[in-house]
Amino acid sequence: MEIRKGPYGQFVTLRCEERDVVSGYAAEMIRKDIAGFTLPVYINDTSFGRELAFDCTGMKRLSEITTITKNKMILRNSIADLFISISKMSDVLLAPGNIVWDNTWLFWDEDNKRLRLCVHPFESDPEALRLSSLGDDKTQDFISHSCFKEVLTSGERDSLLFAIRDNDCSLLERSAVNIKNTSPDVRPSAVHTFHKEIAIALLSAIIALASVILSELFISFLFFVASCTLLISTVLKDGRSKRFADDNSDSSKTRILFEAEHSDPNTVSCMILTYYSGAEQIRKAIYTQRATVGSDCFLSDITVDNDSVSPLHVQIMKNKDIYTVTDISKDNMTFLDGLRLEKGREYEVRDGQRMMLGDVSFDIRLGLR
Repeated sequence: MEIRKGPYGQFVTLRCEERDVVSGYAAEMIRKDIAGFTLPVYINDTSFGRELAFDCTGMKRLSEITTITKNKMILRNSIADLFISISKMSDVLLAPGNIVWDNTWLFWDEDNKRLRLCVHPFESDPEALRLSSLGDDKTQDFISHSCFKEVLTSGERDSLLFAIRDNDCSLLERSAVNIKNTSPDVRPSAVHTFHKEIAIALLSAIIALASVILSELFISFLFFVASCTLLISTVLKDGRSKRFADDNSDSSKTRILFEAEHSDPNTVSCMILTYYSGAEQIRKAIYTQRATVGSDCFLSDITVDNDSVSPLHVQIMKNKDIYTVTDISKDNMTFLDGLRLEKGREYEVRDGQRMMLGDVSFDIRLGLR
């Protein structure tokens, strides 16, 4: 592939192979940008054979742009829109496997504030309609672009990768919508204030030391007390700010999990899961009709930090006072009282049972109204 400039604009050109069969339907859908992220494509017959020309007039490759990263929300929204559009490609019978899945050929459309890609208008087999046809390695390379890393968290990138790997269009759409509806919490003013107060405290300590050298003991004592007081108050204030930021971040999410010791299982219907993380005992209570357990904090409602647990391992459902568990992991390593659960099948859970997810053991208690 190469970029050519001419009197009619700028195009990415690609020579077709003999085995490539152009689909008139796909070419029309791509040209009209029905998917929402495609560069218009034109098919030219040349003396060297058939050639594709993708119109990128007025656009620049993302790797060549630095100004866009100054507005992180614009870039986050455009990335989210791109993956939402990809999740819906099969709805218009376009194959994800035909995307040129290479961030070298990822273009920024300044007029519409969108990211755009080349999509081959070729006839494809049913396998190319699957999200997983994009490929793990290519997807990993694609989302490792510096612009992606600058505006997406590692958890957000992992959730996109997991959805594509698992061929889950709805999960990919939900992950992208979550990206669009949230923004990184940047607090530069708090950081600058913290550093400023530390600097003042150090300056006071230096003045106190100088006073000792000059035999001004009383002045030295005053500055020493002032510097210690300022340093201690600054550290305590920073700790409170971090706790407030964490609490404020949690409040923006839908709270479905509560620490079991702060709830009374005899007053509401709930499931309490007890497990160990190292030497620490952790208890979580589930009150809603649906919750998921896994190792990915972005995908799962209850996060278990253990390599043997899948990003999305089990789904727990509640119907009145009856709870069921369904294995949705990739490795099918879910056990209930020693019985391996069949993937995708619901199993009723009873009070006192033990559940194993990978190497992690959970004691189950069911609270009654």
